[in-house]
Amino acid sequence: DHFKGLPNFFGGLCCNTWGRALADLSFVETYGIGMRSVDERASNMAFPLDSAYMQIFPLASGSHRVLLTMPVSDITALLKDLPQESFELPHVSEVRTHAFRVPLPGPLLDKLSPSVETHHNVVRLACIGDSMTACGYPKYLQALFDRSELKVQVRNFGVAGATAQKFSDQPYWDERRYEEARQWRPHFVVSTLGTNDAKESNWDCEAFTKDYIELCFDFLERLSPRPVIFLVAPPPVYEDGSLDIQQCVVADELQRAVARVAEDAAGKINDPLEEQAKRARQQVPAEMLAHTRVIDAFSAFGGTALRRRGYVAEDGVHPNERGTRLLATLVLAETRREVALCLRRQADAASVVPDNP
Repeated sequence: DHFKGLPNFFGGLCCNTWGRALADLSFVETYGIGMRSVDERASNMAFPLDSAYMQIFPLASGSHRVLLTMPVSDITALLKDLPQESFELPHVSEVRTHAFRVPLPGPLLDKLSPSVETHHNVVRLACIGDSMTACGYPKYLQALFDRSELKVQVRNFGVAGATAQKFSDQPYWDERRYEEARQWRPHFVVSTLGTNDAKESNWDCEAFTKDYIELCFDFLERLSPRPVIFLVAPPPVYEDGSLDIQQCVVADELQRAVARVAEDAAGKINDPLEEQAKRARQQVPAEMLAHTRVIDAFSAFGGTALRRRGYVAEDGVHPNERGTRLLATLVLAETRREVALCLRRQADAASVVPDNP
C-alpha cells in the first residue's frame, strides 16, 4: 500500500491475465503492476515501467505478499528505503538471482534479463546525456518508433546537469545511469552531452574531447552487439550566460569538438583493426568495425542565427515541449535507417537453420 510506505514508482494498478492465473492457485486475489508490453490495460497507467515488474498477493490473513522482479541493484536500493515497521524485508542474500523458472511472458523476460540471449528482433536504443535526455525526448522517440512499427526499446539514462568531462561539477562518469546503460548492451547509443561542459567553470576543450572519446570507447569496445553511437551536436544557447553556459563556446568550439570526438572514437577501434588486416591482407569483418554519427541539433534549433526561439524554454538553454518533440523527430530521422537494417539482420540470423540442430 502506498500509504504504508511503498514508493509510488510503480505508477498505477491493473489486472492482467498472468496475475489472474496466479490468483486461481491459492490466493484470494492478485494484481499485476508492470510494463506496457505485458499488461493488457497498461495504457491507462500513469507511468508504465520498463525495468521492473511487481505482483501483489492479498492473503486470507489480511497481509499482502509482494513479488518483485527487477535488477538486483535496484532491489538492493529499494530494501534500504522501505520502512521495516511496515514490511517484513528479506536480507539481500535471500534474493533469488537464478534463471527464471516460471512461465513469464516473453517480452517481460527480454526486458528484465538483458544479459541473456533472448533479444530476438528487438533493437535496444540507449539515450544518455544531460537534462535534454533526462527530462525530454526519449518518451516521444519511443512513441515515434511504435508508430513506425519498428520493434525498438528506448530507455532513458539521462542525468540532469551531467558532463562528459571527468573533472567538472557533475561528471556523467560518476553516475549510476552510465554503468546501467553499458550493462544494458544497447545496439544504438544517442548522447546529448556537451552543453554543461560549456559552462565557464567547466570548459576545457582538450579535456572535453579526450574524456568524451573515452566515454564513447567504453561503449564501442563491446561486441555482441557493438553499438552505433549518435552524438547530438548541442542546440544553440539563446541567452548568453544562462546557467553559466557560454553561448560562443556552444556555437563554435563545442560543435567542432563533438565532430572530432565522433571521428576519433571510431578511429580508436578501427585503426588498429585495419592495420592488422592490412598486414594480413584481409578485410576487417563488418560487424567488428565501430560506427559513429553526428546529429546536427545545432542547425535544427536555429544555428548561429538563432532563428528558432519558439523551440527553446525561457532559460534560453533547454528545449521546450515543442523543441523536445523536434529533437525526438530529428533523432528518429537519423537513426531509423540504421535501426531497420539492424532488425533485418536479426531476422535473417533467426531464420538460419544450424548445421547441427
